[in-house]
Amino acid sequence: MGWSTGSELYADLIPHMMQCVEYRQRIALHRAFIHAFSNYDCGTLADLLDMKNLDPAFVEAWKELYGEDAV
Repeated sequence: MGWSTGSELYADLIPHMMQCVEYRQRIALHRAFIHAFSNYDCGTLADLLDMKNLDPAFVEAWKELYGEDAV
């Protein structure tokens, strides 16, 4: 998986997660997915922070993993 392909795929998954998974569960899923995607050379997930209508649970998971200053 290429760097940008991974973030595009993840961006496609986010709306589906928002429709069917409770907020606290989404935070846990996002933490797991961020870690997994990063392990497969997806280095552009930070670009998702600029995405329109981004899941707040993604932002929360990102902060938990990388700190408040990473947003």
